[in-house]
Amino acid sequence: MNKKIVLTVLSLVIFIALISVIHLSKKVDTFYQYQTAQQAWIGKEIEKYKATKGTYPQTESNLTELNPDLDQNKLGMLFTDKWGNHVLYLSPGVHNKNSFDLWSYGADGKPGGEGENADITNW
Repeated sequence: MNKKIVLTVLSLVIFIALISVIHLSKKVDTFYQYQTAQQAWIGKEIEKYKATKGTYPQTESNLTELNPDLDQNKLGMLFTDKWGNHVLYLSPGVHNKNSFDLWSYGADGKPGGEGENADITNW
């Protein structure tokens, strides 16, 4: 086979692979940013609950008492991160002893990690 053809095909394959990696990395960043924003919104809803009821909710299910638009189905979706893992809530928190801890273990669903696998927390 002609070396020029082989080099051209190989260059094309490398170019397509590079474009795919760049696209995937942007998507991962978007998931991470979206999840961070979603957890910030959840945190605000929890603070609204405390302002109204005088205490933090015992479980995430208690948030439906304050916001009638949050039925159990929507609440379940809200407490599922963009990677399909459960967003965890604890009150009082281990890290925030006077309020609550809210966290997601990132894309891999395991504690720790870097990049897309980094935990998203409120501490």
